[in-house]
Parts: sequence; structure tokens; C-alpha cells
Amino acid sequence: MQDILTDKKTLIIAPMGKQSIELSKKLLSEGVNVFMFTLPYEDENVFKGVVSLFGDIRNKNSLEIALKASEPEIIFYFLQNDPNKNTAELFETNIMGTVNLLELSQSLESLSKIVILFDDNENDAIYKASKDAAIIVARTYENILKDMGINLAFENVEGETSWATL
Repeated sequence: MQDILTDKKTLIIAPMGKQSIELSKKLLSEGVNVFMFTLPYEDENVFKGVVSLFGDIRNKNSLEIALKASEPEIIFYFLQNDPNKNTAELFETNIMGTVNLLELSQSLESLSKIVILFDDNENDAIYKASKDAAIIVARTYENILKDMGINLAFENVEGETSWATL
């Protein structure tokens, strides 16, 4: 991963959690410029060295501001698996959040890759349905993005992740 990402700008779009923290630390350790787009959180030291951009992926305007501010070359987008969200919120976050990201990404000149990260939690039917629908939506954008020089990748990050394949 180091040769590919060193000195590149990356944007992680994720709720604050173990996997997003691990990914940001891994990227920082390899000399990557890391931006994080997430809902506001209280512990500012969690993402030391990361430029935090606060907002909600469901809000197209706040996402657009974050994309323009970070000018990412690579985006890591974690589909949300939050048992505290109600069904409508989870669908809106994963499906419309994916639509917002892929629509706005088309105007980013520096962007070369979007990695959509998910887990296969088969025990949560609502998450599984929203994840599957978000992936279907993303697949419909794949050729459009490819024609613009943006590669779309999908990675299952269930369990311990080495991030080596990203």
C-alpha cells in the first residue's frame, strides 16, 4: 500500500469506529495525507494527525464542501452498520449517501479511486439490505466513473483487517 498512497490525499468517509481509526493510523504511518468526513465526535485526540471534516453524507451540501476541501485522490467509504439507527436512517445513509458520493465524485479532477468498505453481517437484515442496495447503486455508476478515470472497488472488512489489499 505504501508505494501507491505515499504523499497522496485520501478521504475516509465513515462513522468514528475501530475500523476507521485503524485505517487512518495505517495510512498516516505510511505518509498519507488523511482527511476524515464524519459526524461530529467528542474525543478530538482519536484521529490525531487527521484533518477532520464534519458533516453527514446524507447532506449533499456538507459532503460537497468536504470533497472540495480535501481534494482527495482516493476515497475510502465505509457503509454504515449502526444498530442504533432506525431503518429509514440506515437506508438513507447507505443508499442515498452512496448516490451523493458518486454524483459529487464526478466533478473531482484529482480523484482516481473510490473504495467502498463493508462487512457481511448476515445477522442484521436491515444493514444487509441497505448494504446490498448501496452496492447495486454503486455498480450502476461503475462505467460512468471508469470513463472519467475513477476506479471503483469493493472490500469486505469484516473481522480483523490488514488493509494490505487496499
